[in-house]
Amino acid sequence: MKTLKRKEVAMKSPLRCSVCGGATTCPQGRYKAVLAVQEEDILRLKPGEELPVGYTVTHYRKREVYALPLKKVVDGKEYRLELVGSAQRWRVQAHYGVLPVWVGMVTYAFWAIPAHPEEPLEEE
Repeated sequence: MKTLKRKEVAMKSPLRCSVCGGATTCPQGRYKAVLAVQEEDILRLKPGEELPVGYTVTHYRKREVYALPLKKVVDGKEYRLELVGSAQRWRVQAHYGVLPVWVGMVTYAFWAIPAHPEEPLEEE
């Protein structure tokens, strides 16, 4: 009789996703479309510089501040910025084939069109 390893048991659970292993954290069906953040999307500012309207800070370093726009329009479709942790990064890649990009301490970013948008983004 074969003894199953803990990960094998977890993956066989009916509550876990067979693709990514997530239970309540599985991103399947959350997004209509997903795009990777490109290097040119990341805005690098010097500390103390004013953040442009429509951007959010994702990471502070000693000599620079990382910021990304909250939304991006590609081919007439509006994508929203999604920030996830390191575990969710792999789940997004498993389901959508896009690997989110590192933008700060255990923070990864990608562009997505939500399948069920809650409310529109508010501009500050």
